[in-house]
Amino acid sequence: MRESPPFHNLPQGILSKIRPLPDPSSAESFAIDGRGPKGVISVGSLQETAEFLKAASKANISVIPRGSGTKMGWGNPPRAADLMLDLSGLRGILEYNPENLTVTAECGLPLSELQEALATKGQFLPLDPSYFRSASLGGIVSCNAYGPKRLIYGTARDMVLGMRVALVDGSLVNFGGRCVKNVSGYDLCKLFIGSLGTLGIIGEMTFKVHPLPEQEAIQVASFREPTKALGLCQSLLHSALFPAALEILDPLLAGVWTQEMGIPHEEQDWLLLIGWAGFSEDVSRLIGEGKAAFSEHQAREDEVCESGRARKGWEILGHLTTYLKVSPEGFVLCRICLPLTQVGEGMARWKAEVLTPGVKPSLLVRAGCGILYGYLLEASRDEERTFHSLEKMRKWSMDRGGSLILEHAPLWLKERMDVWGAGGKEIALMSRLKHYFDPLGVLNGGRYLEGI
Repeated sequence: MRESPPFHNLPQGILSKIRPLPDPSSAESFAIDGRGPKGVISVGSLQETAEFLKAASKANISVIPRGSGTKMGWGNPPRAADLMLDLSGLRGILEYNPENLTVTAECGLPLSELQEALATKGQFLPLDPSYFRSASLGGIVSCNAYGPKRLIYGTARDMVLGMRVALVDGSLVNFGGRCVKNVSGYDLCKLFIGSLGTLGIIGEMTFKVHPLPEQEAIQVASFREPTKALGLCQSLLHSALFPAALEILDPLLAGVWTQEMGIPHEEQDWLLLIGWAGFSEDVSRLIGEGKAAFSEHQAREDEVCESGRARKGWEILGHLTTYLKVSPEGFVLCRICLPLTQVGEGMARWKAEVLTPGVKPSLLVRAGCGILYGYLLEASRDEERTFHSLEKMRKWSMDRGGSLILEHAPLWLKERMDVWGAGGKEIALMSRLKHYFDPLGVLNGGRYLEGI
């Protein structure tokens, strides 16, 4: 067992800022997979962050970065959690250039606050991960989190132009730049995007922003057969139309979403949500094209949600877990990535593999991206069968060039099953990068692929 962290080796200026968490109840809100930190330190600047990391590295103290906390359940259990680094105080907008469609902001800024500032100039950052109102920019980028509109806008990898990172040796390094057209060379920003805070603290980011669409809509249709919904999505993807999102919800999730939206829904129906965005005239035309597609694929159109109703619909979709009212000990959420040609087979495979008495499976399909979100409710009723069914599903996915990642899992499952799955040839390179940037494993040790 790891000994108590040598906090006394930290400089007095840093020691005085640590808020101790001596008892389990006070540490519970900061705990990760049952492991609570011994203390929390809040920082007010990126320079202060770099100084703290340097001191923590010298004292061999493990550090868990935290923004708003919406993604703290991601990743494997940490090897150690001595101090929680609270970055929520870094929430400034440092530079906004609406003419060049760029904005630079700090990592602790909630996405919703940035969107409010951009909206004053008729612009927005097209990121829409789960819990996007409270999610911090740093957390979104470090997890490369995204939502249904990645189909048209892409992910953080497509929007980040530059960043400033605090490393464990106390240095501050800049990658990329603050303009859309940067010089050629290695784009080291992408090295840190999705690294789960294991290489350094992404303190500042410059994003490419977009004009706000004049109109936005969700076209809702019901299907008795999920294959017909998938067939409609595939026809749209091969057409000249450009849907902003294509989401298929199974009857359980469809019932939750329609109830919150106040839309009638038949219990056995699957739901298809088609997102449209653009100029008002274009969206009206696209809705007409959608109606024709529904008729061709024997779908029942339920409703067209526009403007504020559409925004509400996407927000509910990003908070589905909250509306399900699940028990943390029994809830599992898998992200299954597959080639588009394998999505239909993946939907059938999920249903077959996880059919366990007492366990409620559910499914959301991001049909345009080849991503299946598999939900397991009350999975703790049969832990052994849950584990084996997910292992089979992971093997099946990997055999077809895909992957299965546990986005949310209770500790009893994480102790038996790696969240990320087995790495390939890239693991050697990733390990060398980790050793180069963080040789002592100070930052989020053990939480990334194969314990990096």
